[in-house]
Amino acid sequence: MANPSNSPKAVKRKNFVRKTVAVIAVVVLIITGVALFFRRRVQEKFSGGSTDTVLSAQVKTGSIHTTVSGTGSLTGEGIVDVEVPDLVPLDTVYVEAGDAVKAGDVLASVKAGDVLSALSSLQEELDGLDVDLKAAKNASVSTRISSGVSGRVKVIYAQPGDNVSTVMYTYGALALVSLDGKMSVTIPAGSYEVNQSVTVTDSRGKEYAGTVSALSGENAVILIPDNDAVYADTVTVNGTDTGTLEIHQELKITGYAGTVSRVHIRKNGNVSRNTTLFTLTDTASSVSYDRLLSQRGECERMYQTLVKLYKDGAVLAPCDGHIVTVPGEESTADAYAALTAGSASTGTSDPLDTTVQFTVDPGKTMSVTMEVDETDILSLKVGQSASVTVESIGEETYPGTVTRIDTTAASADGVTMYTAEVTLDRAENMLSGMSARVSVAIEGVENALLIPADAVHKTSASAYVYTSYDAEAEAYGNPVEVTVGMSDGENTEITSGLKEGDTVYYTKKQDNNMFDFFFGNMGGMSGMSGMSGMSGMSGTPVGMGSGSGRRK
Repeated sequence: MANPSNSPKAVKRKNFVRKTVAVIAVVVLIITGVALFFRRRVQEKFSGGSTDTVLSAQVKTGSIHTTVSGTGSLTGEGIVDVEVPDLVPLDTVYVEAGDAVKAGDVLASVKAGDVLSALSSLQEELDGLDVDLKAAKNASVSTRISSGVSGRVKVIYAQPGDNVSTVMYTYGALALVSLDGKMSVTIPAGSYEVNQSVTVTDSRGKEYAGTVSALSGENAVILIPDNDAVYADTVTVNGTDTGTLEIHQELKITGYAGTVSRVHIRKNGNVSRNTTLFTLTDTASSVSYDRLLSQRGECERMYQTLVKLYKDGAVLAPCDGHIVTVPGEESTADAYAALTAGSASTGTSDPLDTTVQFTVDPGKTMSVTMEVDETDILSLKVGQSASVTVESIGEETYPGTVTRIDTTAASADGVTMYTAEVTLDRAENMLSGMSARVSVAIEGVENALLIPADAVHKTSASAYVYTSYDAEAEAYGNPVEVTVGMSDGENTEITSGLKEGDTVYYTKKQDNNMFDFFFGNMGGMSGMSGMSGMSGMSGTPVGMGSGSGRRK
């Protein structure tokens, strides 16, 4: 009986199987070669094509922090303006921006003749203003005092029959108006946080729902509604801290002269823009008289400045500090000519249209106000440490402290921003206006196990590192699964999988996680070697590798 296996049909089937297997094997080899080729080319691209970029690092113990960063301009604390009337041209300026000065140092010289000429002209101006003031004062009319904005009346000092000048001298205002509907109380910051809800109790025992609006230095500012809260009342916050109620955004209603004939407002009542607050009688025409009186006051102040300038013979530094700004090169002759060309008797010229200023920064500290994104503002707290870099000085960092957080939001292009202030000690060459970059450490871990961030490889489900490298074979070995914690971009915290002193190997210039994900498990394809069991094949198919993670 003929062997069925030797039948033409069976032989044909065997030949077909052999050919099919051979084709599959060739295709697999081609795919593998192409994959390895492209993997090598991509690795060469990201590693600069060099095998010398493989580095090693030991697991070390250290600190790691995440930060909030921002930029701003340096500002000096307590800036002092030195005004020099433009009536007197400066002869010689002896200082430049950035110079250190002592109180009494000469900033600029002036000519005595120029000062005397200015004094003579200014006296003529004063005489003319006195004439015009007398004429305005004799024109007695009734007038009204109105509110320029909307708000809530919190305090009324002036009553019918009161002399306006007397009330102003005693209280500094005729009434006080709250503009934003809030009263504030300042208490020790303690453990309070921005946006924290608190309970405020007044002297009557009435409770208000309050909110921590801002932290500044050692103090916290609490806001409550102004509807019936009493100005200057002593209140208690959360039953422990006490303070005095103030108007958060205050408007002073002022006047100059006359007698109050009628009060049109009541305490805690709302007023709108242009609402009449007080009716006055026996007052000089406010439009002309007040303007003329203001001009005379400015002229008198300038006169006293000129007298001191003549006595000193120069412009002197008012305090120790650093020069921030100096006058420009333009001459002051134009301002002087404009004054002297006008008629002094009219009282219409303004001798203080322009001034020349020196600016002195006496402080030993400077501050930077930076914008903070809404996602980061709640992470900041007063007292946090910061580092400041001033680009125009160099790469050196200067220690600073968060001293103020403002939770008043400002939105632009759909982005909500807040501001925070960082204070630092003044260093040499620091000037107001210089750009500064601030970094505030907001979260950190001490005594953490750290390795370079480049040494960590991540897949969709885990993270691993290499703890060996064969230089001859140019291949990594011993992948170790790890658990990672915080990372600052340079170092990564390892919470499990390694111990201090272990060595990890990595390529500095790499971005191969995607290739690890796709190719790292190609060793599993080695099961295809089972195809060698097909007896008809002339050779054993090549295995697909062990998945050792070889890199260049």
